[in-house]
Amino acid sequence: MSVTTARAMLSDYNNYCIQSGLDPAVILNYTATITSFGGTGNTTYGDFGGIKGHASNVPSILLPWDCLLIGGSVKYVQHNSPVTGAGSLVVQAAVSAGMALGATASFASVGELVSFSNAELTVASTNVSRSVTGLSIALTAGQCLAVRSVATGAVDNGDNDSQLCISMQLAVPQSKFVLPTTHG
Repeated sequence: MSVTTARAMLSDYNNYCIQSGLDPAVILNYTATITSFGGTGNTTYGDFGGIKGHASNVPSILLPWDCLLIGGSVKYVQHNSPVTGAGSLVVQAAVSAGMALGATASFASVGELVSFSNAELTVASTNVSRSVTGLSIALTAGQCLAVRSVATGAVDNGDNDSQLCISMQLAVPQSKFVLPTTHG
């Protein structure tokens, strides 16, 4: 019986990707949910599932490696009504320095994931959704990554049961992952 080491498997994987014209990267998926995003000019940050310590803290992910944000998808979810009011939404990725305060003023947009026009948001009996691939938003190790929606106009998100469900895909080069070593 032959035993293959982790380094050999990684080398084989990288060679396969290069020969196939693929980028040998790990694709990581992060999801967030935004609620109460309505209101004229309202900027609301997504929650990655944790409980915020303070209402003005921005939920974010501290990146341990350089990577690319390569795709995203957003769906407006409401059990019985579309968005009402005259307005549109843009969903953005935003970053801050790792040592920055967790306040909204620390975060700056690094790119748009998707946008929804008023016409798309207000179609009766639908929940608008959109996916995008081919993004190339560079992110740096040590940054905090957040996601936010920016409302333009009087966007009313129906009722408290509505939310934006957001998914982001990050490509991380295999070289960023350190393999365990043993000494013997």
